[in-house]
Amino acid sequence: MQNVDVAIVMTDDDVHQEALQDWLKILSRLWTAYGKPIDPEQMVIYRDMLGSLPLGLLEKAIDQAVRDHAYNSVPIVKEVWDAVRKELDNPFDIDQAIEQWRAASWQRCVVRCPGVAAETEGS
Repeated sequence: MQNVDVAIVMTDDDVHQEALQDWLKILSRLWTAYGKPIDPEQMVIYRDMLGSLPLGLLEKAIDQAVRDHAYNSVPIVKEVWDAVRKELDNPFDIDQAIEQWRAASWQRCVVRCPGVAAETEGS
């Protein structure tokens, strides 16, 4: 029997769903860290309020919010945004700072993996 490599092709929707699942898994740390069950309605509100954050920045902000939170409760959305501002050095324009963070993250990826970036640019 011969080993055959099979490429799995994901649609844009598949990629989006997988990325969303990763993003929500990071967000769910707010509940997990305090041993609280995830409240679906609360999760939707947090998702909507924090949805503009890229995954890596969300992860850093959640970690910071959990570290700074003093009570056995889920940190509020404002605490996560405060952690985002702290991570971004308290910018005047938070949206612009998020875009700069996103661009810098992409640039770091391109520098680390130049061959991969060149191969995917035309796609």
